[in-house]
Amino acid sequence: MIDINKIGTMDLTRESIENAIKRIDELPDLRKGRESIEYDLVYEGKNYPPILVLSEANKILGGKDLLLSDFQNSTQKAFTILMDLGFVIEQKVIDISEQIDKFLKQSLSGDLKTNGYLRSYQDLKVKISFGQGNQARITWIAFLGKGQTVQNGIYPVYLFYKNRNRLILSYGISETKAPSLNWEIADPKSIKEYFEDNKLGIPERYGNSYFFNSYDTTKPLDPDEVNHDLQKIIDVYKKFHLTAQSQSLKIMINSI
Repeated sequence: MIDINKIGTMDLTRESIENAIKRIDELPDLRKGRESIEYDLVYEGKNYPPILVLSEANKILGGKDLLLSDFQNSTQKAFTILMDLGFVIEQKVIDISEQIDKFLKQSLSGDLKTNGYLRSYQDLKVKISFGQGNQARITWIAFLGKGQTVQNGIYPVYLFYKNRNRLILSYGISETKAPSLNWEIADPKSIKEYFEDNKLGIPERYGNSYFFNSYDTTKPLDPDEVNHDLQKIIDVYKKFHLTAQSQSLKIMINSI
């Protein structure tokens, strides 16, 4: 592993970063498999993958190719090096429907790897599962607020019921352990009830989570609908989750 502090203060210079950017412009194939997911280095109106830029700069100085793991898997450590040298890091404008399309295709492929997906979205942690050891019958993408986990919490979640060609966006509820919070939504309908109403049988799992919307995966998804729906449920989640956190903090303070 590289000495992050040494690279940040001694080896890399603004000039070496600019030379790396020039090399990437001259050799566009360097980007293959190295595009960033969430953030870009913005230089003279163009976007560059931050880790790739650092890697090329390090190679120019006689060092090795660098990966995120060389920065202790912390994008923030890598970004800090670049920002300390005066470069601008900006979050990408993310079309979540592209991630969903990729997720749906991979769910049918048998590939269980989750690299190449968002790790966070709108300050929520993103967790994805295609199964452990074997492909799961129901794959999922969860968006988790602070203190919430898939095993113990509430969270917006996509559930792909592959054998029914249904992607369901839901107000997720953990199955492993009953969460200390619960959703407060008007006229809630469980996924189990949605299945019953639409003659889909009994959901294999996650039937107690609440239904938000369903998408027919035999047809192309409407990007506008997907982005709008996720934004709407995240807005509900954030408002409720922040209120719950505030109430918990007040209880803690009052008990001191």
